[in-house]
Amino acid sequence: MAEVSVLELYDGLREGLDRHGACLGGGNLSGARELTIDLFAVGSGRPDLFPRRENARPGEGVYVTGSLGLARAGLKCLAYGDPAFPDLINRFKSPRARMDAARILADHGVASVMDLSDGLAGDAAHLAKAANLSISFTSAEVPIEPRLAEFCHKYGLSAHGFMFAGGEDYELLFTCPTGVFREIRHYLPSAFQVGQCLPLQDMYLINLPADAVSYQHGQKIR
Repeated sequence: MAEVSVLELYDGLREGLDRHGACLGGGNLSGARELTIDLFAVGSGRPDLFPRRENARPGEGVYVTGSLGLARAGLKCLAYGDPAFPDLINRFKSPRARMDAARILADHGVASVMDLSDGLAGDAAHLAKAANLSISFTSAEVPIEPRLAEFCHKYGLSAHGFMFAGGEDYELLFTCPTGVFREIRHYLPSAFQVGQCLPLQDMYLINLPADAVSYQHGQKIR
């Protein structure tokens, strides 16, 4: 690994640590043919609230904290060798955890929250299974970010497919009553509804776009 790459790696670590007021501790080195980096975070949560997937309840809305599909589009830009969408590429190369949104959700007592790392379809399925309910999507009402729309138009791709299948955006998926969401929107104007929690039907996910196939752990990437 070139020296400049090592320096860039440490610069990136320092930027992330500074952003969240964290520090780096410990560390071991070993020899290998390929570079492998194993990191984990240690912190503390709120003693009055511990969000769980299984806390979702029928009748609650299903919401996300911001735009989806941008990281996947950025990855495609890199694969296509297309530099025309630098903001999308940056969303893939430099993802940011929504710590700010997590604090707002906690302040409003939201008890069912998870991050979107496997894509909306895949992670919503995890939540629905844990809570033993069904989620009905309203994809026609999901807003499409203009940069994603432009990218998908250029390559003849489905924007909604990217939004439902694309992972690594690290926005937050959460459920809560409609009235609570109205209050949250005052502090998170980028948040929007993607569906509704229903009593368990024949399947966990209802009205899912046909091309929304999320990442599956253990599946070989082609």
